[in-house]
Amino acid sequence: MKKWLILISITLVFLIPYVATQVVASDDSETQQNEETGLDKSKENGLDVIPTLADYLEHTKLSPMEDSADLIVVGTPTKDFTDREHKEIYNEDDKALMDFYTITNIKVRNIIKDKNNAVSNNTLDVIEPISVIEEEGTEKIITTDVYSYMKKDSTYVIFLKENTFGDYTVINLNGGKYDLSGKDEDDLRGYNSEKLLEFRPDKTEIKKKIFEEIKNSYKIDIQ
Repeated sequence: MKKWLILISITLVFLIPYVATQVVASDDSETQQNEETGLDKSKENGLDVIPTLADYLEHTKLSPMEDSADLIVVGTPTKDFTDREHKEIYNEDDKALMDFYTITNIKVRNIIKDKNNAVSNNTLDVIEPISVIEEEGTEKIITTDVYSYMKKDSTYVIFLKENTFGDYTVINLNGGKYDLSGKDEDDLRGYNSEKLLEFRPDKTEIKKKIFEEIKNSYKIDIQ
């Protein structure tokens, strides 16, 4: 069975917000993978989820994340995840997967910060660090760290930064978007396996604390 080895590299799409991952396939066992990375595969929409390790600027409080963001909006994805545009970038020489992302169209309901006047007609395309790839004829979800995608019809506060290509990407990985509707069961924890929780049990707690700060600071009507 193939596994995904994780090599840190500067991502092409997320060049400014953080350093993402390079993933390549090898023939070692899945059990060995879990021992090395602390990450377990789970399932979403019937597809295996492959988390990859990432080195990125992690915010543990609301204020520095607000300062880092170029754009903060309250919005709702307009399409199901499977209907969105998924992108993968491969090395031309060995065909190794170098980068991946999904373009998610957001209906903007409220603008909290818009440094560059990016929102037009109450809609915005944002880049999420997650995608769908095909391995040996089988589709799988591949994600950065434990990022879980934003769900259609759920409403989020989203922290975004403009990259060098003029696109807006979610910063702080899974800690860069917060479900206000209570419909997204994956949002708080992300695709966090029990093994990863043993490695970084503070991730979920940090997100809880920032969410409380958001509710107190923005006074958003949470439904």
